[in-house]
Amino acid sequence: MRLSQYFPVFLVAFLAACSSFEKPVPVQLTTPAPAPAAPSLVGGQWFAFSVEGLDEVAPPKPALRWIRTDRVEGSGGCNGFSALANPQGVHLRFANLMPVGKPCMTMPGGQEDKFFKALERARALRFEGDAQLVLLDEDARVVARFTRSP
Repeated sequence: MRLSQYFPVFLVAFLAACSSFEKPVPVQLTTPAPAPAAPSLVGGQWFAFSVEGLDEVAPPKPALRWIRTDRVEGSGGCNGFSALANPQGVHLRFANLMPVGKPCMTMPGGQEDKFFKALERARALRFEGDAQLVLLDEDARVVARFTRSP
C-alpha cells in the first residue's frame, strides 16, 4: 500500500524528467528586410541627358565618373576635367574643377559652358531609380540629369 501512496509523486517526477528531453521549438523572429540602398556613385560613368537651359543635350554628351566618393573626373563634351566632390547624404558640392588634357575651344554660353556652370551650382543630389542621378541647386531646382552607363 505504501507504493500506491507514492505513485502520484513518482508519476509527477517521471513526467517532469521526460519533459526536459523535449526538443525546444525554435522561436522565429521576423526582421524587416533592409531598405534598398541608394546606388553607389562610384563605378561606371554618368552621362548628362538634361542640363538646365538646354533644350537637348547633343553628342558628345557631358559625363562624370566618380573615381572615389570624394573625387570625380569627366568631360564637358570636349574639355576633360577633374574635381573634388563632397557628397554628404543628399548634399553635394564640387570644388577645384581643373581642366585635364588638352583644352578645346568651345562657344561661350554653349552646352559645355552650361554643364560646367551646373556642376558649380550643384548643392544636392538624388537618385531616381537605379540608373538616374539628379543634381539640384540650393533652391532644389534641377540643374542636370544623368544616366549611368556601365
